[in-house]
Amino acid sequence: MDNNDNNFTLLNMNKNISLIPLIHYSLPYKLVGTISLSVILTVGVIGNIFVMLVLILSSKLHTPTNCYLISLSASDLLVLMTSTTLMVQEFYQPYNHWRLGNFACQLSVCLQYLSVDASALSICAFSVERWVGICYPMRAHYMCTIKRAIKIITGIWIFTLTYNIPWIFMSTTVKQYSEYGSFETCTFKFKRTAYKAIYMCDLIVFYVLPLLITSVMYCQISWRLFRTDNKGISLVGQHINFNQIISPSKTERSYATISETQHNLKLRKVINRVRARRQVSFIII
Repeated sequence: MDNNDNNFTLLNMNKNISLIPLIHYSLPYKLVGTISLSVILTVGVIGNIFVMLVLILSSKLHTPTNCYLISLSASDLLVLMTSTTLMVQEFYQPYNHWRLGNFACQLSVCLQYLSVDASALSICAFSVERWVGICYPMRAHYMCTIKRAIKIITGIWIFTLTYNIPWIFMSTTVKQYSEYGSFETCTFKFKRTAYKAIYMCDLIVFYVLPLLITSVMYCQISWRLFRTDNKGISLVGQHINFNQIISPSKTERSYATISETQHNLKLRKVINRVRARRQVSFIII
């Protein structure tokens, strides 16, 4: 009697509610997806945890650049834990089914956007660190410090967390119906058209602007290194020609000595800049 009553209830509901067909993943798709994602998850989790532990526990590796690497590893680890694990679970249940509850749905959406946004801004900050170190090596000694890097990374995570917290209130579980009964899906709380402005803001803040900034900085890095190398070679050639045309007279020799000293100081300054930029670029790249 209970089954008949349930079937009768479903038949009555069918008149007002459209039923969604259940879609199951094929066995080859499950096997390939599970093996691939399991390898990615295992290698990614072990690799990122290993990188973070080595950089944190080794005092010799405490550099501003490695601080950004720790932030990138943390964001990658968060992506693996919030996205990859859920994708593996989805293979073994009907398509678009959610069985972890409303809060888990809201939290997973928030963490997925948080991890991607934090990763994008960390890469941008890491590129700024390179740009300062190569283009302004003298300033890098007091600008590119561990304390400053920690402050920047902390600010990135606080900003991305604050920015993505509203996703907890903009996503929810919705009850759907199939011929076998009801089920829940994790989806948007409002109409999809209401999220256009949010996605446009995400595109500009976390993708377009970081891409433009990093592109301009890397172009300037290449131009500065090429320009400085040519300038140093030119000054060396001028220095050789200058020594060949010095007059043997005493007055001219005194003047030449002063000019040569100034020229040598300028030459040393350029050479030191070239060496500093090469050393910094070797360290941070």
